[in-house]
Amino acid sequence: TPPSTPTKRSHSKSSSVSSSSIREELENLRRGMSSGYSVEGIEKLGSYEPRQFPAWLSDYEFEMDPAGRQKVIGTGAWSTVYLASPAPSMPEELAILSSLPNHASAEATPPLTPVRSRGSSMSKPYPPTPSAYAVKVPYEKTAHRVLTEEGRILSYLSRFPSAEKYLVPYYGQDLRTDALIMRYMPSTLDSLIIADLNTRDESDRAVMLADVFPHIACNLLDGLAWLQDKACIHGDIKPSNILMAVNPSTRTPHAVFADFSAATLPSSPSEPGKKQSKPMGGATWDFMAPSQLTSTSTPTPEADLWSLAITLLVLVTGASPYDRIAPNAILKREILKLGTPLDYVSAGENGVRSVIRLGALSRGLGFNVKKWMGRMLAREEAARMDIGEWREEL
Repeated sequence: TPPSTPTKRSHSKSSSVSSSSIREELENLRRGMSSGYSVEGIEKLGSYEPRQFPAWLSDYEFEMDPAGRQKVIGTGAWSTVYLASPAPSMPEELAILSSLPNHASAEATPPLTPVRSRGSSMSKPYPPTPSAYAVKVPYEKTAHRVLTEEGRILSYLSRFPSAEKYLVPYYGQDLRTDALIMRYMPSTLDSLIIADLNTRDESDRAVMLADVFPHIACNLLDGLAWLQDKACIHGDIKPSNILMAVNPSTRTPHAVFADFSAATLPSSPSEPGKKQSKPMGGATWDFMAPSQLTSTSTPTPEADLWSLAITLLVLVTGASPYDRIAPNAILKREILKLGTPLDYVSAGENGVRSVIRLGALSRGLGFNVKKWMGRMLAREEAARMDIGEWREEL
């Protein structure tokens, strides 16, 4: 059972926090900044340094549910995600920060002063302040390490100019709790499938799917190609780890990747001899490539592409091809190792419905969707298309 929800600290207006605890937290923050921390320097393109959430500029407060608890919007193996709203930094924090010395030593970078406005040069490296945050809070000590590594990966990726086209906007790690602060995006691909597509009758579903599928598939293929160009392996691509938005100019759906707890990146150039560790986060069986189930190897770009192909198959059919064997874990793992999802998509009580949906989308788009899926969902990696060819064919 996960521990109780975190107590509200200085970043929750309604809490009662002693000045000594605030001072302790801010002293830790000051030490972190004074040890060479500089937003202007650390936010350079290609920097592997973790991004710190700028609580000295603008803070947040948790939203509450009807029972008076912090509002949960997601849970995982390592963390709980809470909904929060932007809020001004507390006066006690501003007063204590203002009283801190200008520098820790002659060599140290001066700490950032909280008196600058959001429009100042300090805030430019960060995405614009959203209407709501998703605050990912770790469960326990091991989870702190997982989220810190996820924060490092998000920090590196978020510094590229086109990052927000492909991944959830990231505001940094809150040093007071090690929570990761991201933009709140209320819809996932999973919720679109379950609540929007699967609740319609088949004719309406086919029309909607033909309308959204090309946009979502192209977004995700372009996003995965972008991640691969940055040498990042996501490691856990599935519908619940894909967030949905609406393109404001075209009013079409736009999909971005989230949850990088199982992701890997090459070691920082400053640590050339450091061996890349395996990700501590875990993937989900139904979306794992056969190679991941038959060996102890770390995730690969090819495995990511397989996971994305299964994700798109689930978008079309409305369910995993392996749902009917879900209760038998041993049998399911052996079937997953075979690497033949398209053989199972037409089997079982949902098989006829899945075949109808594949056929309806093929007619709606004017090409054989199942055949296109088959170019990627081949067991042997050598038999699969690369991502550029698959995207071009779509």
